[in-house]
Amino acid sequence: MARDLIHDVVREALVKDGWTITHDPYRMENYDPAWEIDVAAVVNIEKKIKHHQRVLTAYVEQLAKERNESLGSTLGYQAVTDIKHNQFQLIHISWFGRQHSFKVLLHFSIHPETGNIWVQQNNTEIPLDTDFSDLGIPKSHLVLGFRPADMRELSNYAVM
Repeated sequence: MARDLIHDVVREALVKDGWTITHDPYRMENYDPAWEIDVAAVVNIEKKIKHHQRVLTAYVEQLAKERNESLGSTLGYQAVTDIKHNQFQLIHISWFGRQHSFKVLLHFSIHPETGNIWVQQNNTEIPLDTDFSDLGIPKSHLVLGFRPADMRELSNYAVM
């Protein structure tokens, strides 16, 4: 298989950026030469996902820490992060007398094709757009997943 002129340069740049090359060349079943793969777009989405994973992990961990250290806290706040499946939650688990309580306060996911952050649940008063803007994530990277698609189109947020 003939390689184009920039193959080694791209491979070296990916390795330098922390990527692990697992298949070189990558053999595709049912390959159609008419297919075009925009490597730059794939690399940019992967970088966006990694960045959003780091930000969301730090964000929910910080929120849990702040709430557990606040005056009168019941220490029931937990950050739940699943990097493999791109799911991030802030939950509260506690007991009130004999009554068990479990609440998902925030739930975020990252879309694998766009790298955008989907706000699946927000049961808080936190202005997420402001917080994320302060963390360098624009509204155009946020999807209000709890809103119907036709309503999302009317907002300043991402749709997908």
